[in-house]
Amino acid sequence: MKPLILKSLLLALASLSICGCGDSCRKINCQNGGYCYDNACICEKWYSGDDCQLLYNRNYEGSYEGMSIESGRSVAKEIIVIADPNIPNRLRMQSGIYFDLETDSSFLIPQQEFKYDSLYITIIGEGRYDIGFIEFSYGEQENPLVNKPNYYLEHFQGQRALK
Repeated sequence: MKPLILKSLLLALASLSICGCGDSCRKINCQNGGYCYDNACICEKWYSGDDCQLLYNRNYEGSYEGMSIESGRSVAKEIIVIADPNIPNRLRMQSGIYFDLETDSSFLIPQQEFKYDSLYITIIGEGRYDIGFIEFSYGEQENPLVNKPNYYLEHFQGQRALK
């Protein structure tokens, strides 16, 4: 009698797992490559939110006020940072220069064309950031084989402006 009850119980459990009746993720729609585990979305890097619908870069949009060293002189400056709506780890400055977040505290200014004093030059740079601070340097890259600028055109360090 006991083997029959045990077989019936195992058969019932197997049919529950096959039909997915206990699947807590069947009504969850994770976006941007996220996946459901235990009734919650696990998001890919650079995404957040209940359904992984939010781009990480939105956390750093805003105005930053600080000091910039340009052409050897220090000037007070405000920069505006805008989140790229299509690339979750890319931010753009109002000037058109963009940078790509590499980790949760550093970014690269990849090689890009930039108009400087009515000339187009190739720039490259790097920086670091957190929720209330940004610092970066970029300069002209004259030799494409060297992944660093020959000299810096600008070094900026600033705090997020309070709204």
